[in-house]
Amino acid sequence: MMKKKNSHKKQRTSVEPNKALGQPRRNIVGCRIQHIWKEGSKSSQWKGTVLDQVPVNPSLYLIKYDGFDCIYGLELYSDERVIGLEVLPDRIGKCVCVCLSACN
Repeated sequence: MMKKKNSHKKQRTSVEPNKALGQPRRNIVGCRIQHIWKEGSKSSQWKGTVLDQVPVNPSLYLIKYDGFDCIYGLELYSDERVIGLEVLPDRIGKCVCVCLSACN
């Protein structure tokens, strides 16, 4: 009698050294931030408020920038266009994000 080969092999996963889990970052939700946005040879200063951190992708933050009526999703710590990220000392109160489609 022949044994059936296991068709489901375990895949080995490894964490690359540059992606190793380091010390946890501080929670910046509710904090004011500023940074330089550099795209090509142009750069500009941005200031805004971190509204939320996306649970299914914790490196993605939702940010409301001053003077703009929209919310941006950015990977603040890994996007090479974000330069000189500073978390400012002023912090807003607890933010409540409402999904308008749920109100219908």
